[in-house]
Amino acid sequence: MFSKRKGLLVLRQVPQYCIMMGFTVPSGCYALVTSHRADLDYMDEDEGTQAVWPAGLHFPYLPWVGVSYFVTKLRTIFRVTFKDCRTKDDYDVNIDVVLTFRIRGDPDLGEDSNLVRKFVHELTPSGLERQLRDAVGGVVRSLVRSIDHTDVYGMRSDTNETLDSVIDVNEIVPTSTSSSSSNEEMISSLYSISPKLTSYRANDNNKGKRVEVPINTLNERF
Repeated sequence: MFSKRKGLLVLRQVPQYCIMMGFTVPSGCYALVTSHRADLDYMDEDEGTQAVWPAGLHFPYLPWVGVSYFVTKLRTIFRVTFKDCRTKDDYDVNIDVVLTFRIRGDPDLGEDSNLVRKFVHELTPSGLERQLRDAVGGVVRSLVRSIDHTDVYGMRSDTNETLDSVIDVNEIVPTSTSSSSSNEEMISSLYSISPKLTSYRANDNNKGKRVEVPINTLNERF
């Protein structure tokens, strides 16, 4: 399902009315499981619990126990254009921004699996899209306002990185976000944008404006 519909962040499972004694979780996604519509934690061999269920066949379980939501583990691309950003020397420019994020919550990486539930039930994909658009827009316009129009092109990076999942913000539905790629990997989790971005510098022998300040601002915001 995730490979057929690009950019899908959350897949809501259709209730199964036939009698099934188990369910399957595909790899590459988090699975939230419910029993009588109440969240059900997974218990591992060490009797530890986690909010997300691992990939594989889970059997036997009564028919009212099953997957309620699948959430992608893949990195997802967010792309948005900010128009008519005013530079320091009073030129209007359009800025294309591309960043990559993923939903944190993988127990194998030592992450809090409850963040997946928080994303699905509280933040939601459309809420994440709005927060990203507002936060990135604010720092971009502030950065552009501090430089001359001749320095704007120095903020670019090459675009040749292969991406896992692409979303076009111009074709957004209530559960989606946006598309493209960046040579410097811009990864954000549910609450943080990768510190790797702090090493990002402009092209043209670093003549352009460095972007450590806006990146740090986004790190603090998310």
